[in-house]
Amino acid sequence: MERVKRVGDNLNQERSEEGQTPNMAPQSMNDAESRRLPPRKAQRRRALGGHSDLDLAAMSERGFLVPQEGRSQLAREMRRIKRPLLLKIHKDAIANPQGANLGQRCANFIMVTSALPGEGKTYTSTNLAMSIAAEFDRGALLVDADIAKRDLSRQFDLINYPGLTQALEKDGTHPDRFTLSTNVERLELLPCGVPTEHIDELFASDNMLKVLRAMSKFDPNRVVVFDGPPMLVTTEARVLAQYMHQILVVVEAGKTPKDAVQHALQMLGDHPNVSVVLNKSTRPLGSDYGYGYGYGYGYGVTEPEPETA
Repeated sequence: MERVKRVGDNLNQERSEEGQTPNMAPQSMNDAESRRLPPRKAQRRRALGGHSDLDLAAMSERGFLVPQEGRSQLAREMRRIKRPLLLKIHKDAIANPQGANLGQRCANFIMVTSALPGEGKTYTSTNLAMSIAAEFDRGALLVDADIAKRDLSRQFDLINYPGLTQALEKDGTHPDRFTLSTNVERLELLPCGVPTEHIDELFASDNMLKVLRAMSKFDPNRVVVFDGPPMLVTTEARVLAQYMHQILVVVEAGKTPKDAVQHALQMLGDHPNVSVVLNKSTRPLGSDYGYGYGYGYGYGVTEPEPETA
């Protein structure tokens, strides 16, 4: 069974690059222009559904990644998680500019899921979207697709606000009608919406594909991060997975049974882009990386013993 590649495998190389002394020699104007970072893109528009001010101070106290914390340990860990995801999106956009070889999967879609509830998927999806929104040329739309729990909507005080379920119930309704801009630049939210007893049927409907394609194509520079349902608890997770280009499976270190992780991964079948995030890991990743996230591909998330992830 393949061992997961953990975050920080190349830390020494990255630290040496970060620690290099900048070249302070005079530069010509043309040379300086060529080295200048591209300007941050302005928000593309005010989202049609309205605006939500996030309580960033409270989020920071609860351990979430927020702007202005770019040098924190959590920020560095999230960079190591997002970088290969964004690189995959970029490479596939070049190879398949029209998405011809992706089938019904949307190139800019990432689903964060887990085997069981309580493993940290909502925490991870929120931090991932925050980290992507910090990019110079990307935006992030964070979608609450766990209709049963609605933890993402709850943490932003958006319970029973119209959202994804309303977009699915009415054919021809663009999901951005319910999308909310936020006080974090380039970060938008789509709440789960008002609950319905027929969410499984809505997820499996023809309108689901229409809504997701509209969500994907409206802004090609926007990465859509779905906080999905746990794989072993609902049937919606498998339905949603078939539209995702990349999937992150969050595993709580030392708690999640190994057979549950393996079963969840098996349920994803032959999906080509499945990664594992090891949450709350206490294994050292480097001298100043004491605990947090691990990251990698495949089925192997721990040593053979003990029988928990």
